[in-house]
Amino acid sequence: MSLLDDVSIVVTPNAYKASKLYAVLPTAVEGSELITNGDFSGGNTGWNPGAGWSIGSGKASVDNASSTPLTQSGLAVIIGKKYNVSFEVSDYVSGGFQFQFGGGQVVAAVSANGVYNFSAISTVNTTVLYLYGTGDCEFKVDNVTCKQDTGADMSVTRATAATRVDENGLVNYAEVLGSELVTNGDFATTSNWSENGGANAWSISGGKANCVAFASGRFFEQDNALATSGAGKNYKVVFTVSNYSQGTLYINVGGYQVGAAVTSNGTHTQYIAVTNASSNDSVYLQSNANTILSVDNISVKEETRNNVPRIDYTGGGCPHILAEPQRTNVLQYSQAIGSNGFSAVGTSIVADQTTSPDGTQNAVLHKEDNSNGSHFMFKDFNLSSGQAYTISIFAKSNGVNRDLKFGDGGLGWSSGFNTTFDLSEGTASSGGVIENFGNGWFRCSVTGTTNATTSRLIVYNTLNGVTSYQGDNSSGVFLYGFQIEAGSYPTSYIPTSGSSVTRNKDQFTRDGIASLIGQTEGSIFLDITRDSLESYTQRVLTLSDGTTNNVIGIQLTSANDITFYVENGGSNQVAITKSNATTSNVSVKIGIAYKANDFVLYIDGTQVGVDSSGSVPATSIIKFSNPVGSLQYVGRVSNLQLYKTRLTNTQLATLTS
Repeated sequence: MSLLDDVSIVVTPNAYKASKLYAVLPTAVEGSELITNGDFSGGNTGWNPGAGWSIGSGKASVDNASSTPLTQSGLAVIIGKKYNVSFEVSDYVSGGFQFQFGGGQVVAAVSANGVYNFSAISTVNTTVLYLYGTGDCEFKVDNVTCKQDTGADMSVTRATAATRVDENGLVNYAEVLGSELVTNGDFATTSNWSENGGANAWSISGGKANCVAFASGRFFEQDNALATSGAGKNYKVVFTVSNYSQGTLYINVGGYQVGAAVTSNGTHTQYIAVTNASSNDSVYLQSNANTILSVDNISVKEETRNNVPRIDYTGGGCPHILAEPQRTNVLQYSQAIGSNGFSAVGTSIVADQTTSPDGTQNAVLHKEDNSNGSHFMFKDFNLSSGQAYTISIFAKSNGVNRDLKFGDGGLGWSSGFNTTFDLSEGTASSGGVIENFGNGWFRCSVTGTTNATTSRLIVYNTLNGVTSYQGDNSSGVFLYGFQIEAGSYPTSYIPTSGSSVTRNKDQFTRDGIASLIGQTEGSIFLDITRDSLESYTQRVLTLSDGTTNNVIGIQLTSANDITFYVENGGSNQVAITKSNATTSNVSVKIGIAYKANDFVLYIDGTQVGVDSSGSVPATSIIKFSNPVGSLQYVGRVSNLQLYKTRLTNTQLATLTS
């Protein structure tokens, strides 16, 4: 019999969407729809409109000077159960909208157009649902649903975008894309596009949109491309430019937001955030005066990055779930490196010279001149004194034996660095860390601690490890993805384009699943890989009731010890520890089993210890952190399995081998 016959929960790097990582077992299951006439096609059926509410044309509308509810009775919402809620707000003018259980628990609160999805554990037993307009409220609501969630899918919270290494080995954002919004984006016909103000500069022929020189800027547009006004949404735009000879092209989404200026042939990818609350739903090819070029294969898709779980393929092979702490890239231009104000000595910074680790031609060349001397760039940064900072960059040699070196110049660092990275052998001198990203690219990093508010960074080109040499005016080092972050080790790349950017910590949680967790006995298998150790004791995994008083947990200390511990009613029941339990970037398989007076820990096929005294707490929540969401685990998770039975020691040994 397979162990999987008894497993109650399996979570792996599997399917996902924004805010959710799907479990393999049990499969995603939702109960029946609790709301009657949620699309309002049946008029007032099932609904009781308060002051200012009316239902018609398939929507519920409110226009009232003060807060007012639209209610529905006869539901069965049960305390402690998880529910998935969705709705759409349109024609928003003012006020707020709240989705409430029983008029007391606010499940969701929004104040803008959009399609919204929320999950919540009910804190009340109720039969009444409230759609509440708050303040001076004026908007419309549609497609309201509420279903009980009985699966083991994990909620993912980060609230910011984050990068990962994809299945092709490219560094890019974890994102979820919507359907194609542009019709006839390959310009196979002459339909769907027109020039604003008449046909003067733009036309379609030969399967392309062609722009000829015109005395003023022109707009070639497609109306009704966006599903709504687009305000508050982000779009991924991909297009190809050919036959370029002069001028500038912009992609304009929604009439106000434009992407970066395009002045070259090639396939371009841009991310455009629409922040202006206008009713414009068009996509434009916007040309400046006297522009000559052609455009083909334009694609526009709504994209979501916030809270998207990161399925990461770093190192190749099978993927893993990536969880990291909050970090900020304080360098303002991570890709347009020449914009950071470095002083160049014997070098120049040339943009867009080769394909970077993200798959596009946006890597700079730190090019040496023909002088006989040192070839470097440097800058003095205002950093916090007494703080450890990690400096990292992707680098690739351009020329024979051209390599990279980081130096501190003896200014502003108490633990300095003078580190060389061999970009042919993939090695680093003392204090440096180098990671192979393929195609000649390496991510090079070094950590130092500041002792002043002004700290110098020097980036050298070297020849056979020597900084002073005769340059040839063409060789150097390709650079991409420059990052300076407070912390003792490098985390995933955080792109910036004019200001510092913060990536929040990844949080993984599944609430309200007591029925899937063994309450009197059970077992857990976890396959993890740590990158570096944090200064705090990480809670790799906890089962709890939401408090630190009742916990079954696995923790990793800053001294590299793994402990299986149990708390019941605030009293410690079990603590079994293995010292020096993991190695950086090497998988470790952990198995624990629990039952009253019967606890055991296995690591990599070997029994670490047992405890024959202790009781088991009641639990209903899984987290990769402590029960209140702090001290989170940072690293990679390849597999999580929960059993409602106490596996045998033989089974645990086999499972963790």
